[in-house]
Amino acid sequence: MQALKAGVLYFALAFAAGFMLGIVRTLWAVPRVGVRVAELMEAPIMLVDPSPSSRAGCVVCATGDGKHRTPPHARCGIRIRVMD
Repeated sequence: MQALKAGVLYFALAFAAGFMLGIVRTLWAVPRVGVRVAELMEAPIMLVDPSPSSRAGCVVCATGDGKHRTPPHARCGIRIRVMD
């Protein structure tokens, strides 16, 4: 159950970050620098985003052993983003 809670929290945080960055990119960056440059400006932020999101999921849904490790779903997400 803890893993499910951590996964849902991770998804919510990652989705919220992408949603907010998408709004900023569309309304502010695209009119000023163009679509492709705006996407390239957003990419490094979205590449780094899984780490803090997964750590927050670990801290909030700690397993009780006192160790906060990056959960497997976050490591997989990071690998998929790097490979794209």
